[in-house]
Amino acid sequence: MDLTGLEPNENNTRFLPAKNPTTPKPPYDGRRITAVIEQIAEPMLTHLEQEITYLSGDNLRACGLPLSKLQTWAKYEETILKDLDPFIALVFVVKHTPPNSNWPPLPPGFRKVVVPWILWWKHRASWRFIPAQERL
Repeated sequence: MDLTGLEPNENNTRFLPAKNPTTPKPPYDGRRITAVIEQIAEPMLTHLEQEITYLSGDNLRACGLPLSKLQTWAKYEETILKDLDPFIALVFVVKHTPPNSNWPPLPPGFRKVVVPWILWWKHRASWRFIPAQERL
């Protein structure tokens, strides 16, 4: 596989930035990127929908996944949640959901007051990249 500007590491397990890239960088082609995204969208959505049943509790127990692995994952999730910056996480989640959505469940006033008028401002330069959300 030819990946411009990347080369495999010594184990051939990952691609890293090339020290001396020899392949010229191709020009940006937005139509090609759009076509690739449209091509993989349907299979990706199907995969994500099926993943819900693949990862159900019954299936995890049936496959013999040890409880210790799930407990390790639970500890990892706790660490992630503890370290989340609400100025980033909550704004990101709320702004990436439709405006009339009730997800995530938030106390009254959070979606219309706290997020846009308090939490938004700390990283306001980054939020300009959030795509507009359509109503459900």
